Amino acid sequence: MMATDKKQALTMASAVHFDDRTALHLTQAFNQETDLPALLALLFSQLQALCGAHGVTYDNAALELECRLGRTAHHNAEYNLEYGKDQLGSLTIFYPRRQTEPELQTGEDLVALMFTALRNAVTLLQARQAEPAPQTIPATPDIDELSREEKADTLVLMALDGYSQLVKQSGDEWAQILMTSVHTHVKEGLRQADGVYQISDELIAILLPNTTLTQANQVAEKVRILVASLHLTGASTEEQLSACMGIADAKLAKTAEDVMAHAKIALAQAKRDGRSTICVYTEVLAETSE
Repeated sequence: MMATDKKQALTMASAVHFDDRTALHLTQAFNQETDLPALLALLFSQLQALCGAHGVTYDNAALELECRLGRTAHHNAEYNLEYGKDQLGSLTIFYPRRQTEPELQTGEDLVALMFTALRNAVTLLQARQAEPAPQTIPATPDIDELSREEKADTLVLMALDGYSQLVKQSGDEWAQILMTSVHTHVKEGLRQADGVYQISDELIAILLPNTTLTQANQVAEKVRILVASLHLTGASTEEQLSACMGIADAKLAKTAEDVMAHAKIALAQAKRDGRSTICVYTEVLAETSE
């Protein structure tokens, strides 16, 4: 028979054990995972390393989701996960022996540091379950051919869907706070060598050095999911955030200005094709845009 060592409500405010530098690194690592099962796997790996946990189970009745990692053990600690008024599910951590209070506190602190990422991952999964999957336009008819292309400097140009309407509903100041938040989250989620720049009120440019179009597509998809998972307050609308993106690289351009122009053409096509769409600039698109 397993012994429940602890059962309580756990909130983000529970994190008190780690020093600021370690807490920051752990929080950044958690926030880079927008996929809920992957986030839980990262949490479990940390619980194994720091607390000797043997297993973890996560249950969220609203999402009809149950995730089990590792194995059960004789002792466990159960937590109801609460973020403000949001119920984020329940978590059980299995230990091979009864834990001391400091040992339990370390595990609780790890979970607390994951709360923002967990809230975003839950929000994203709720959005995916409520709506059809967004359309992503293939970069070319033959993805295998694209994957064999040489690497080049590549530009992803992103615009939030319905930005002008957001400005009308919530005002310029809130819209810029929103864009700054999007810029910050996108930059944190990319490689150190990648550049993220807000080039106008509504456009964010992501510069990917030495990158294939296939890799750029993957980055754009990651950014699309990240934008959809953001949980922002202060706006007069509750509409789910989404973004369209246009991708262009240097291989079809003679100058940096050409790359920007091509990315804008691809972005315009993405907007015509609907919300949360990604489009790659190709020779075919160039011909249709003339």
